[in-house]
Amino acid sequence: MNISYFAEFVALSESLNFSVTAGQLNISQPALSNHIQALEEELGVRLFERTRRSVALTKEGRLLLADARNLLEQYADMHRFSQKNLADNCIFTVSGWLESPIVMSQLATSVRRFHDASGVQLKMMSVQGYATNMAEELNSGKIDFIAAHRGTFPAESNEPLDCLPFCTDCFAIAVTSENPMAGKGETTMEDLAQLTFIHLTGPGFEAGWNQVVAACEEADFTPRERPVFMESATETSMLDLADNECFVFSFGGLANGMFFAGRPDLAVVPVRGASFKVDLFYKEANLHPTLRQFVEFLKG
Repeated sequence: MNISYFAEFVALSESLNFSVTAGQLNISQPALSNHIQALEEELGVRLFERTRRSVALTKEGRLLLADARNLLEQYADMHRFSQKNLADNCIFTVSGWLESPIVMSQLATSVRRFHDASGVQLKMMSVQGYATNMAEELNSGKIDFIAAHRGTFPAESNEPLDCLPFCTDCFAIAVTSENPMAGKGETTMEDLAQLTFIHLTGPGFEAGWNQVVAACEEADFTPRERPVFMESATETSMLDLADNECFVFSFGGLANGMFFAGRPDLAVVPVRGASFKVDLFYKEANLHPTLRQFVEFLKG
């Protein structure tokens, strides 16, 4: 995701006028239209209703607006901190599960706390990637850290990575609007024992599924599953569920949450007491000395 597209989305949400917003941002109106369309395609929802005479936010656009403003504020915080004490700056690259505001917020908080404790300012650069190639880039030194589900990169692999526990992101389920769970404000893992779980089998999904299975077993049941192959998380916007099925995803995941917010046939329900464990993976031998100091700070 391009952070500037979110800024353009927020600006257009405030003016509801493509021409005015393009002038404010000093870009062409066709470029603004293309950027908004690209954001809609990436999120899998329509953000604006457009006619020749008016522009209005859709329900999904209104839901995204608060999250987009928070994301831009977090990005601005990191940018402001990165401009201080330039002589002491250390730039690091991070890839992985960065769609989640919870993961991004934890990264920003960790960088801020490290600066307060050491006087050294870290500047983060996010890099898009997939589990199939991120490990290679980490081992080669092209990126410094990966935020990913625990178990994404097994310790028994040919080139094991170092890792440390980083944060948690609570479960939510998507169910059909006909499912009795749809009307609940929240649910528990025990309540899900009679449902069939969607098991995404595409690249990069297995570690998350293993955590779902572990949470089910902690609740004293083995989940019934229906395997569904998908190439990427963006395809979940097209997921078909039966009334006795559920799909578990990250409640903090902006992209996945927005996909399901745009599906009137589905309801999203938080799951109390269950969460995905997110680890920070790295290769200590490749880290800059300042980043090794940062890792030790996080361990403490």
